[in-house]
Amino acid sequence: MADVNIQTYSKDDVVTHYERAEGLMPPERVLFAKYVKPGMEILDIGVGGGRTTPFLAKDAKRYLGLDYAQGMVDACKRRFPEHDFAWGDATNLSDIGDESFDLTIFSFNGLDSIPSDEGRIQALKEMRRVTRADGRIIISSHNARQLILLPNLEGASIVQTGWRTLRAAWKSLSIARRNLATGVFGKGHGYIADPVHGGLFNHSSTPESIARDAVTAGLDVVESVGAFAPRRVPRICNNWETYVLKRSGA
Repeated sequence: MADVNIQTYSKDDVVTHYERAEGLMPPERVLFAKYVKPGMEILDIGVGGGRTTPFLAKDAKRYLGLDYAQGMVDACKRRFPEHDFAWGDATNLSDIGDESFDLTIFSFNGLDSIPSDEGRIQALKEMRRVTRADGRIIISSHNARQLILLPNLEGASIVQTGWRTLRAAWKSLSIARRNLATGVFGKGHGYIADPVHGGLFNHSSTPESIARDAVTAGLDVVESVGAFAPRRVPRICNNWETYVLKRSGA
C-alpha cells in the first residue's frame, strides 16, 4: 500500500496542486503562533509543495523540509531556493542526529499516509529522537469519528451558500458510509481508501488512539485542536485533529 500513496503524490498534477497551495490551515495558525519562536531549528516533514515553508522558515535559525516524493522536493527547491529541502522518509530519519531540532512538524495528516501501524509508531519514535528533550512535535490526523462535512461558507454569496451546502451534504453521505462500513468509526482508528487525488490509503484516528500511539513512542499529548480552530465543532463534524506532543516526562 505504501506504493499507492507515493505514486499518487509523485504525479505531476498532484505535485503542481501542492506547489500552488498557500496559507496555513486554521489549527496551524493557532498552534504555530503559540509554538514557533524566532531562532528555532525546525524540521518540516511531509513538506509537500512548501505551503508551510514561509511561516516556519521566516525567523528560523535552521529550517529543513523533507518529503518522500522527490517531485515535491524538487518543487520546493524551485519555489524556495534559499531554504534547505531533501528527500526523506519519516520512518527512517537516520541522516539526522539525535536532538537536532527544537520543533518537528508533520502537518496536513502526513502521518496518516504511512500504511502500517508499525510504520506510524516508528515515525513517531524517529520524530521523538531528532527533537530536543524540551522541544515539541506537531502532527495531525484524520478523524475516524467524522460523519458530517461542514461547508465552508466564509465570504459565500447566497447562491454559493446553497451550492456549497448541497455539495457538503453529498460528501457527508460518502464520508459517513466509508467510516461506518470500514469500521473505523466504531474502533476509533483504522485505514480507509480515500479518493483524493485519484486514490490514497490513509489512516484515521481519534484523540484516544493518538494518545495510545504517542505513549508507545515515548511521547505525551500536550494539547490538540480541531480543523476549525479556534472554533469548536462536534466531533462528528471535525475533519481532522492537530496534536502537540512532547517527550514523556519532559
